[in-house]
Amino acid sequence: MNKTGFTLMEMLVVVTIIGILASIAIPQYQQAVLKSRYVKMMPLVKSLKQAEEEYYLMHREYAYDFNELGFRFNGALGSSTCGSAEGRDRSAAMRGEGFVLRINENDGLPTIDAALMDGTNTLTAYLIYLDHPTGGGMSPWSSTRFCYCYNGCPTKYYKLCASVSGSSAPASGWEGAPRFRFVN
Repeated sequence: MNKTGFTLMEMLVVVTIIGILASIAIPQYQQAVLKSRYVKMMPLVKSLKQAEEEYYLMHREYAYDFNELGFRFNGALGSSTCGSAEGRDRSAAMRGEGFVLRINENDGLPTIDAALMDGTNTLTAYLIYLDHPTGGGMSPWSSTRFCYCYNGCPTKYYKLCASVSGSSAPASGWEGAPRFRFVN
């Protein structure tokens, strides 16, 4: 009588191969998901920057309030928190699903950033400097864009910033967080 089937050794080889493929594929998938979430934030920051620059042209100052800008997110006006926050001169923040969008001013340099969040932890952010610092003139960082990561910059966020910015190494650091300057 002929019995057909797999031997134990053949099964072990197949399971080992599947395990190796999974150990390669799962981190790549997680990195792709993280990158897609990050790239979704970039148009929000760009449209908020445009709204701020238009506001500046009319009022000769930036608005640190989403409602004053009429900035809408998911069809509704964004909620704002204004005043001094986190040691900043002025700021406003609006939470989205898995990220926070902020307008900040640090030492007279206005910025807009969007940061990916995991619960209450900030993971990585997309930052762009606005064109006019407090006190007039043009900012030396005018329209400069950075990707930066927090919390000791775990490897996957370091790789994310290097990937989306096109930089191979951080351009500078800020409060211990590596900053990758966008090359284009």
